[in-house]
Amino acid sequence: MDFILENLAIGEYEEALTPHRKISVLLCVAKEKDIKMPRLVYHKVPIVDTKPVPADQ
Repeated sequence: MDFILENLAIGEYEEALTPHRKISVLLCVAKEKDIKMPRLVYHKVPIVDTKPVPADQ
């Protein structure tokens, strides 16, 4: 996981399974993955890798 700003980080799915203690919200953009973390706010925008992102997303 890499912090881009003090309050914004990006990372891989495996890193989201055991998030850094500073993480309180997760945004998942992988259609084929889901994350269930009761202590975190979670939102999903299902995007398929290597495909154009639909305008409504």
